[in-house]
Amino acid sequence: MARKQRTIAIGQEKEEIRRIIEETGMKYATIPNGLFDDIYTKNNIKGLVQEEIGGKKQWIEGDTKFTELELIVFIFLQFMMMNKFTLTYTQFAEYIGCSSKQLKVVLKRLQHFKGVTNARYSTHTDGIVIDEEKEVPLITEKLHTAYNPKTKKNQKTLHWYTNYIPNHKETKNKSGESIKPINFFLVTLDDFELLINEKLTRNEFVTYLFLLKAYKPSVDVNHQMYWKLSTISEHLNYKLVTTVHNHIEKLLSLNIDSVPLLEEIRPKNYDMQISKGEEPSSRYIPIFNPKKLVEMDSAKEEMNSSKVEMSFSEQEMSSENMETDNPKVEMSFEKEEIGLSEQEMSYYEKEMTVEELEALFE
Repeated sequence: MARKQRTIAIGQEKEEIRRIIEETGMKYATIPNGLFDDIYTKNNIKGLVQEEIGGKKQWIEGDTKFTELELIVFIFLQFMMMNKFTLTYTQFAEYIGCSSKQLKVVLKRLQHFKGVTNARYSTHTDGIVIDEEKEVPLITEKLHTAYNPKTKKNQKTLHWYTNYIPNHKETKNKSGESIKPINFFLVTLDDFELLINEKLTRNEFVTYLFLLKAYKPSVDVNHQMYWKLSTISEHLNYKLVTTVHNHIEKLLSLNIDSVPLLEEIRPKNYDMQISKGEEPSSRYIPIFNPKKLVEMDSAKEEMNSSKVEMSFSEQEMSSENMETDNPKVEMSFEKEEIGLSEQEMSYYEKEMTVEELEALFE
């Protein structure tokens, strides 16, 4: 997928990256559930490890653990992929909050971890193509050369492409056939900035991501899954349950602009379970993430409303200039406008409504 190169000054990553993403409009990343279920939660998966061979450290394939930093970098790479921009190692590392050396190791390892998907980005359009389900490297790194008119020289730039995306399925509706992702969760830019702006630590943020993955938007709150703290600890590979307990207490106490990140719903027998010496369970319901998705939906509706008003104005001007009273001509013009709008808006260049997003999880 070709990208337009964008320049970001060192030290201005947070503001510039947010501006780029807001301008592009893709303010959430679509992440496969398998990133947790098949990769992060596994104690041992195939990947690159460093071993000393002949007195020198060398990379070889072996059993290893997928780290918190690798999960976070992969999710941000999906933001970069969707919004078509790239960064230097220094800019990338400064934004994520790690060293350039750590980042280079992470990016090297991400190219050797593998996931299973039936979809890929089209090389011809900005859409998705469904293939046979197969194992793919999580990312691919490529060096691009492009002419820089400012320096009057060719400039080499690294780009990273995410290959591991959610499985997709074909669906039919009134407007025709389309393909949509399945078995995924959404991470908004505002969610990601909880980490970037140091509202959450790296491990607290990963616990938050796990709860976003566990939540089913299309399911009623009263039918969401109950979770024991020990079960969450097992999924996140923590030996001490108190670690996850502390994370969730932090997540429940944190409010952003008076909006809580999470809400806990306890069953009626919660205290009774404790008195009987049993571990209680709770439902953990994301509040902040769905609210941000609703705001994106509202912004889209306002934009669409403005486009409709503009379209009507154009039609009025066109009608004044046309020497015809034939209503069929006006109807044809309206259909042509609608057709152009649909052609210009590919799957990954539009923000879906909340109803559309919820329907995908059913």
